[in-house]
Amino acid sequence: MAEDVEYLERGLDKAVEYLQDVVSCYKSGRLISLHIIVGQIEGFLAARGEEY
Repeated sequence: MAEDVEYLERGLDKAVEYLQDVVSCYKSGRLISLHIIVGQIEGFLAARGEEY
């Protein structure tokens, strides 16, 4: 159970980091960076076996 919680916490931390990057890029107008971040998010979800 503790391993599951740690796994979820790491996933949530990474998800929050990605969302902060998305907001930062959007606010600064760096739309090309958004494309890269979306690719990273897709890879992150695929590695976790998540559907998106």
